[in-house]
Amino acid sequence: MIIRVMGEMEIHSFSCAEMPKTCPIDKQLPEDKDRADMINWLGARLDGASASEVIADDSRRKQVEDMAAFLVSETEQVPDKDDFVLVLILREKWPVGSKAKFKLKAERVAGEFTYHFIVCPPQQGVTLEDEDALQKAETQSLAAMLPVLRANRKRFAASSGLQQFLQQVAQHR
Repeated sequence: MIIRVMGEMEIHSFSCAEMPKTCPIDKQLPEDKDRADMINWLGARLDGASASEVIADDSRRKQVEDMAAFLVSETEQVPDKDDFVLVLILREKWPVGSKAKFKLKAERVAGEFTYHFIVCPPQQGVTLEDEDALQKAETQSLAAMLPVLRANRKRFAASSGLQQFLQQVAQHR
C-alpha cells in the first residue's frame, strides 16, 4: 500500500507492506492516550517549521510513517495492500470560548493545534516511482472528498492549505 500523508506543512508518501498492530509510539504519548492524541501527535509532526526536519530524520520519519499506517489500519474500511491512500491531517478550528480545552488537548502531545484525520477513498494502480500517477491519484482522492470538505469548510478554517485548495477549485468552475 502507498500512503500519502498531507499535513499542514509537509506531504510525505511512503510504501507500507505491513500495518502496525499496536500504537507505534506508546512511550511518547500520555498513559491515558486516545485516538485524538495519536492524531494530534501526527498532525504536530507534519506542521510548523520543524516538519521538514522530521521528514529528513530517518527515525522520526519512520515514527510518522508507522503512526499514519496504524491510524489508517484502525479506520472502518482498511484499504487493500495494492491501494494508494491519501490521508489529510487538517488543523481544527477552535470555537470561541473553548480554546483552553483544545489547547490542553494539543499540549498533551507537545502540539500547538488539534487536528482532523481524514482518509480519502483509495485509488488503484499507483507506484511510488510514478510521480504522475501519484499526482493523478491524489487529485482523484481529493475530488472524491470535495463534497465533504466543502460541507465542513468551517471546521477546517484553521487549515490554510485546504482553504487554498477549495478556493482554487471554486475558481476553475
